[in-house]
Amino acid sequence: MNKLTVLILLLLAVLMGCNRSTPASESSASISETDAPTVKEKRAGTQFVGKPGAQVSLKNQQPYYIGAPGVTDLNLLLATAKDSGVMQVDIAAGAGIEVRSSQLHYEFVLTQNGIYELPLQVAIAAEGRYYLNLQVSILSGDERENRAITAIVQVGAPAAHSNKPKLAPATTTDDEAGVIELPAQETQEPASE
Repeated sequence: MNKLTVLILLLLAVLMGCNRSTPASESSASISETDAPTVKEKRAGTQFVGKPGAQVSLKNQQPYYIGAPGVTDLNLLLATAKDSGVMQVDIAAGAGIEVRSSQLHYEFVLTQNGIYELPLQVAIAAEGRYYLNLQVSILSGDERENRAITAIVQVGAPAAHSNKPKLAPATTTDDEAGVIELPAQETQEPASE
């Protein structure tokens, strides 16, 4: 009984200590309270749709198919609903793909419902899947929105193999139209008394 009383008193002391507020926590609470309406006001005027960041999308079919390895021209298309400001695009190649274009940085003045073309020349030595990384920034007034987009380039046929084990197809008989037979192992042990 004595240990239980000590434990309860210790628990109460800890809980009372947690409820005390220090001057530092009071000042941070007042700062966050004054900033909260500003954030809400900004969000009320902005339409948040989809992912956060710049509202930019790649209009090309993904993946972008190329028949055989070699040097080829790609025309990537970016679209945005923004109609004012400047869009900056920086391009970086992933492993196994080389961008031969001299221009890896693009800037576009945004227009209403604009689609923006990125003409690229790439060299790929072997069949497989490769990635072009686009860092997109939209500058509008004093705001800057960013988005990272990856363009997938598939050279040759996609790989048909998978690391997942293949399951045997389920079989049914005419007698058991709604029953699916699956392989099973059963062991029987004598009942213990």
